[in-house]
Amino acid sequence: MAKTAQNAIGMVAVAAAMFGMLCIPFFNNPAAADNPSDIKNPRRPGYGLVVVSELQTTSQGSLCDPSLPPSSTKGGLNFRFIVPSTITTIKNSNSPQNGVNLHIAFKGSDGNYYEAGMYYGSWTAANGIGYNPNNFQLAWGQGGLLRGVSTIPVVAGHEVEISLIYLNSAGNWQAWFSDRTTGSLQAMVMGYGTVTVASDLLQAFEANTNGPNANTNALGLVSVKNLSKATRVTGDGVTFSDFTHGYVVKNCPVLQTNNYGVTYNGAPGVYQIGLNGATKTNGAQLW
Repeated sequence: MAKTAQNAIGMVAVAAAMFGMLCIPFFNNPAAADNPSDIKNPRRPGYGLVVVSELQTTSQGSLCDPSLPPSSTKGGLNFRFIVPSTITTIKNSNSPQNGVNLHIAFKGSDGNYYEAGMYYGSWTAANGIGYNPNNFQLAWGQGGLLRGVSTIPVVAGHEVEISLIYLNSAGNWQAWFSDRTTGSLQAMVMGYGTVTVASDLLQAFEANTNGPNANTNALGLVSVKNLSKATRVTGDGVTFSDFTHGYVVKNCPVLQTNNYGVTYNGAPGVYQIGLNGATKTNGAQLW
């Protein structure tokens, strides 16, 4: 169920109580290739194995370019998912060269790709942030580089919530990571205060290889319990609402993703994404 405005304000209030003032932004920006020709690292918007977007136009372009005019009202996005038991299989495979991630993202008015999610494997990362390619971690990135890693562990079966939001009072973007099973919450300052959202909003299942790999296959279908968008609130905070629509985005570059798709579970923002998802057609509407 998507957060209502009231729930979003409640989340901000809780975070404020935990952090004193809600001025510690959290934003996840995993490794994103800035060169569209870098097919070996397909981490640009729409270059994942399968993506859910809000606008059908994103899935129709030959490069699946999600760019839109900068918006002063878009405040980011949020998603909640269940960590699959298959992360143990992948970790035990000891093959970080076969990276896999699940993230939310948008393109900023500065031309950079912003994202936050759950990552495993060899992704481009800044030195000293604590990224370990041999473990699943929650992280955020900007401009083709992972720039921050959460200390909240990734545990199979737990319900995790990740947000990329802009807080007017703090004047910056923040990445929030929450293990809803344990109640752990961490807010990470991203900065980039002048950046506005200049694209469609995306949720992606991604590989670090030219097409699927053994670990993206092993992860299987990941259950997403909620996907919502944020609207900036004058003064502070954001409100969350369901994506107006959800569309499947795939096959934008030359990636062979015939077996990847999305299984819609009957409510906006509720679906499974990954290997053998039921809807595999580029541009198909889920809700």
